Amino acid sequence: LVLLCQQADTRAALLDDIQGGLRINDTTAGLLTSIPPACFAAGGVIAPWLIRRRGPSTVAFAAMTVLAVGLLARALAPSSTLFLLCSTVALAGIGLGNVVMPVLVKQFFPDRVGRVTGLYSMSLTLGASLSAGASVPLAHALGGSWRAGLGVWAVPAALAALYGVSESAVAASLSPFLDRMTA
Repeated sequence: LVLLCQQADTRAALLDDIQGGLRINDTTAGLLTSIPPACFAAGGVIAPWLIRRRGPSTVAFAAMTVLAVGLLARALAPSSTLFLLCSTVALAGIGLGNVVMPVLVKQFFPDRVGRVTGLYSMSLTLGASLSAGASVPLAHALGGSWRAGLGVWAVPAALAALYGVSESAVAASLSPFLDRMTA
């Protein structure tokens, strides 16, 4: 669940609807598409420091919490400025998560780093595809609102944050799956 949430950046699929709903001009829309690399770079700079100070499980929990709050707030944002700010918050969570996940893989699966990293990488791709492909149909199914199509992705991020409260929850839930996969 954590892995799928990390790529819940669905702006591109609904960009035309968002532009119309918030009266975002093309320049601002271009700015919106440049936020992810900046957030990922910032995450790469700050995450190692946070991991050393607070530990990887705490940083992963914080990343999912920041992601969930940012996703929900962005869906409710009444202006383009707040939408950009909330998108930045959500993407900061993804940026932190991108750095902390390999640390957690090494911590909880030291004897299966390659397999779990492969699973993690596959999950990132699946999550990105799923969120981009499902956002428009979800928006239509939830009353035609782009806000609902974006906001729905806060739910799995919040569930991932709640699930991650237990430091060993990830390892305990994935170990049986990995045992079957490697047998």
